[in-house]
Amino acid sequence: MKRDTRKPKSGAHPAGARRGLPRAVVLVVAAAVVAMAWYALDRMGAHERRSTDPLERLTPAAAYDSALSLSREDRPLASLPYYRRALGGGLPEMWAVHFNYASALNNAALQIRGRNGVPIPVVPSSVERVAMMREALAHLDTAEVLAPSPHDRVTVIQARAERLGLWGLPWDAFVQCRRAQFAAPERKELAQDAVRYLRVLQHPEKSEADR
Repeated sequence: MKRDTRKPKSGAHPAGARRGLPRAVVLVVAAAVVAMAWYALDRMGAHERRSTDPLERLTPAAAYDSALSLSREDRPLASLPYYRRALGGGLPEMWAVHFNYASALNNAALQIRGRNGVPIPVVPSSVERVAMMREALAHLDTAEVLAPSPHDRVTVIQARAERLGLWGLPWDAFVQCRRAQFAAPERKELAQDAVRYLRVLQHPEKSEADR
């Protein structure tokens, strides 16, 4: 039997032969598909992690209510994440949220717990406590700017004076008391607070009872 020695026509392919993409192109396409799959899985995982976070499931208003409840229960440190959720989720323009968050920061930084008869700060690191105080003062600044009435602004200024006095800064506390006094001269207790801090500056060697 004679073999067919005729050459295939131009453009034709032998039986069983397949045309395919170059190998490099196939590898690039495969890598892109794998990368897209990993990206989709990562996004799904991030969404799942967010959905399992109880704070993320709370509305800003609900988070603020929880923060206030924890503060009333004398748990200022536990309230801080709820205040942050409220501030980051839609309530940053409310002066009272900044004001109460600042109070919680200050109270958490100064809170003491007894352990084996020894008073221990709830926040053990002094560096962290100072950072919390600085953050509290920054939020008081924001609260003062956002306060809608002179009475509310005086409330913020008075709170700042008290915080500075607690942290052993009588001059700064005196200046804030004077600011509050000038803003609300009818409130005699503000003038009394200013005089009290002035006496501390004049007689630092005396105890509070002797001034």
